[in-house]
Amino acid sequence: MTTRWAIAQPRMHGSLEGNLAETLATLKAAKSAGANGCVCTELTVTGFHRRLAGLPGTSRSLHAAHGGCV
Repeated sequence: MTTRWAIAQPRMHGSLEGNLAETLATLKAAKSAGANGCVCTELTVTGFHRRLAGLPGTSRSLHAAHGGCV
C-alpha cells in the first residue's frame, strides 16, 4: 500500500479558534485529495503570535481539539 502525504501551511488568523478551524479545514481537504497523513508547520494551531498562549481558554480549546491528548 502506498502512503500519500500532504504538506500544508494553513493561513494564520491571529486567534486560536481561527487557526484551529483553518487547520481542520486543511486536514479535511488533504483527506479528500487522497492523503493518508498531513504535515503542517510547527505552530499551525497556536500561531506565531506570542500573545495567544496567555489568552483565556487557550488550554481548553487545544485540549478539546485534540481529544485530551495535549
